[in-house]
Amino acid sequence: MSELAAIHVGGLASDIDTEGLIATMVEARGYQLTIWEEEQTEINYDVTAWSDISTYMSDLTECLDTLRSWDTWNNKTATSSDETAVTATAGSSSAAGTYTISVTELAKSHSVRSKSYTSATTDLTTGDLTDGDQFELGGVTFTIGADEYGQTLSGKETLTSLAAKINYASSSMDDDERVTAMVVKGSATEYYLMISREATGDTAISSADTLGSALQSLEIRSDAGPGDNYAHVLTDHADASFTLNGLAMTRSSNTGLTDVITGVTLNLLNETVTDVTLTIGRDTETVKTAITDFVEKYNALAEKLDFYGQISTSGTAVTGAEVDGLGELYNDSLVSQIKNNVRRLATESKDLLGLYNGYKNSGGSGQVQVIDPSYTYNGNSGVLDCLDDLGIWTTSETNELEITDEDKLDYMLANYFDEAEQMIRGAYDSEEGYREGFATDFYRYSDSVSTSITGDIAERKSTLTDKYDDLTDKMSELTDKLEDYTQDLWEQFGEMEDAMSEMNSELTELLSQLGES
Repeated sequence: MSELAAIHVGGLASDIDTEGLIATMVEARGYQLTIWEEEQTEINYDVTAWSDISTYMSDLTECLDTLRSWDTWNNKTATSSDETAVTATAGSSSAAGTYTISVTELAKSHSVRSKSYTSATTDLTTGDLTDGDQFELGGVTFTIGADEYGQTLSGKETLTSLAAKINYASSSMDDDERVTAMVVKGSATEYYLMISREATGDTAISSADTLGSALQSLEIRSDAGPGDNYAHVLTDHADASFTLNGLAMTRSSNTGLTDVITGVTLNLLNETVTDVTLTIGRDTETVKTAITDFVEKYNALAEKLDFYGQISTSGTAVTGAEVDGLGELYNDSLVSQIKNNVRRLATESKDLLGLYNGYKNSGGSGQVQVIDPSYTYNGNSGVLDCLDDLGIWTTSETNELEITDEDKLDYMLANYFDEAEQMIRGAYDSEEGYREGFATDFYRYSDSVSTSITGDIAERKSTLTDKYDDLTDKMSELTDKLEDYTQDLWEQFGEMEDAMSEMNSELTELLSQLGES
C-alpha cells in the first residue's frame, strides 16, 4: 500500500470522528495483544530467574563432583620437621608413614678455572695459545682463533671470546656434559676463565686437548687428557649423600628425587645437624575445604530457591512478580521439587551398616567392598552414615546447612578418614560402581537438574521459550488481522460517507427546488 493510499480522511459528510471511532474499535478487538505482551514480559522474568538458579545449581554440581572425586580423597601431604634442610611433595600413590632423613653432603657440580690474566680482552694468541689449536669441551670441539660459535676473531682469542664461544655452543651439548663459562675478576689485575658443569653429581667436566695444548696452557687441565686432571678445582664434583631410616643413599641431584620414596618427590636443601622427620599423611585440609565449599554452595542455592519460590515475605516486592510478596517462580512446581530433593539428599542417611553386615570382607563380581562405618567420638558411639556424623546439619530457622561442630569434623577426618570417604563417595560395587555415597548420589541428581540442554532447568527454560515464541506468532497473526480489519472499517466508513454526501447533495437540491416554487 502506498503512503498516499494509506491516508484516510473521514467525517466530512457525517461530522463523525471516524479516525477515533475506528481506533477504538480496533483496540477493542486487539485487547489480547496487551495480555500477550504482559505474558511475554513475565516469561522473560521467569527465564531470567531460572538462569540465575541454574548458575547456583551448576556451582553445587561442580563442588559435588570435586567432593566425590578420587583425587580429592587420595591427596597426600608431606610435612618436614626442618624445611630449610628437607622438603617433599607426596603424590596419591605414596603410602602414609614417617621417615627419618639425615643429609651428610649435598650434590655439587664440578667447577674449574684457568690461571690468572691481567685483562679479559688480551689477545692470548700472542702468548699462551696458538692459532689453530683445538680442544674438546662438553663433547664440542673448539678451535683457537677460529670464527665460530657466534664469534668473529680473525686469528685472535681472549678470555671473553672463549667464554662466549663455550656458552654459544652449550645448547648443543648433551645434558650430562653441558658446561657454561664466565670471566671472573679476582682483582684489578686478575682475570680467570671459570668453567662449570651444569649438572650436579660425581661426574667431572668432560674435556681434552685434541690438537696442541690450549687447555694445559690456560692451566685448566694439568695434562692433555681425557681424565679428571684439572689444575685449579673450584668445586669438586660430588653426589648427594644421605640416609633414609638409617639406610645410606647417594643421588646425583639434590632436588626432584622421585626414586627414594615411592610416590614422593624429595628435595635436599642443606646438610643436617640433626635428623629430619618427614611425615607422609592424608590431605585432610583439601577434603575439609571441599566439604566447606559444598556447604557454602548448598546454602547459596537454598537461599536462591527460597527467594524465587517464596509465597509470602515481609512485603518486599520481587522483581518481575505480579503480586507483592511473591517470588517470581512461586507457582512453579519445579522449584518446590528441587528444594525438597536437595534437602532430602543433604540430610538422608545411607545404609552403610547394612551393607557392611551383608557383605563384610566380601569381594569379587557383584559384591560390595565395605568397611565398618562405626565410630566413637567424645565417648559416644555411632555409625558414620550422614552429614550429622561429621558435625554438619541444617539450622532450625532455615533449610541451610551449618558446620555445627567443627571439632568433630576435624576429629572424624583425622581418625575416621576412610569411613568418612566411604560415607561421602560410597561403597564400591564391582558391577554398579559407587553406591550409598552422599556426594555420589547427590551429584547424579544435581547434574540431571543443571546439565545444559537435557537438564530439568534447561527443559523448563526451553518450554518457556517455546511459549514465548508461540505468543509472538499469535501476536503477529492478530496484528495482520487487525490491519485488514482497520482497512475494512475505513472502506465501510468511506462508503457511508459517500452515501451521506450524495444524500446531502440531493437534499440540498430538493430544498433549492422547493424554495423556487
